[in-house]
Amino acid sequence: MYAILNVRCLLYVCVSFTLNRASAETLTNARTSFLQVKRWNVSETKGLGFRFKTMLANALLLYMDDVGQTNFLRVELSKGRLLLTCSHGTRSGAMATEVGENLNDLAWHQVLLEKNNGITTISVDNRWKSTIKSPEKTRLIIKSPMYFGGLPTKLSPNRLTQPSVILLTRFLGCIADIELFEYPSGRGNRRKAIVENSDGIAPGCIDKCEKENTCLNNGTCLNRFITTKCDCTATGFRGSACEQGILKHEVV
Repeated sequence: MYAILNVRCLLYVCVSFTLNRASAETLTNARTSFLQVKRWNVSETKGLGFRFKTMLANALLLYMDDVGQTNFLRVELSKGRLLLTCSHGTRSGAMATEVGENLNDLAWHQVLLEKNNGITTISVDNRWKSTIKSPEKTRLIIKSPMYFGGLPTKLSPNRLTQPSVILLTRFLGCIADIELFEYPSGRGNRRKAIVENSDGIAPGCIDKCEKENTCLNNGTCLNRFITTKCDCTATGFRGSACEQGILKHEVV
């Protein structure tokens, strides 16, 4: 009886780990982290959704292109907002729009990208929404995989439509639930995106504060995914662990 229960517990742990790994990943390396996902065929699926959380105000979230020609789509964090830049290879060149605010607050945020002919729409948390329209109404051509958080270090800049993307700060934090939708706005059939390659990735969404909370005197532990930081606001203390009294300058 106990053996059966142990087997069931083991299976439960294995299944839980697999589901967790399939739904969320933590990008942990500021020099090498990336998540490579199978190409988004915009002629078959009109929507792409994913969730993220981070403390970085500036970082690359997503990049894809037509392998060194004229089309690309880039999503990045810029001063805590989402900046969408894309080019349909038209005479108008690259087009850009910004949405959201304070998106580096270590909370989960839902992103939805929608493609409909020459129109690209980005929305965040069902709260902010913005649209880019190609003047010539040409469709976006994507030939590369989708790169989340950064690009492979061995990828040649000559194969990138926008080589400057490799200069952007890599994303540190969690990315989860990358899905493709048959219709825009998350409607219709959906399927999980297929991960093809990765580096600097840990399964699940890591919370370092669960294991390494060193904050004293009611300081708040802030998760930095690869480390932690203490917020001593309104505690009457300061220091890396809120260990120093502000008035007496004493170590407690």
